[in-house]
Amino acid sequence: MVKNDVLQRIDAVCKTLDGGIAVSGAQNAGNLAGCFAILQETFAILNNCEIIEKKETESDSKED
Repeated sequence: MVKNDVLQRIDAVCKTLDGGIAVSGAQNAGNLAGCFAILQETFAILNNCEIIEKKETESDSKED
């Protein structure tokens, strides 16, 4: 999965949370708002960073 795929998925979830989910109770509303804020922050961080694939090391390729 590439960066743009991850960003699109996060954006889709944020849009659903923002307008498509109804909750009742202050605690549930707070939980929803907190999750939404975390996803928005994660989206912003990923959007502004460069993602480099991890190079496989010799120890990673060995099976135990």
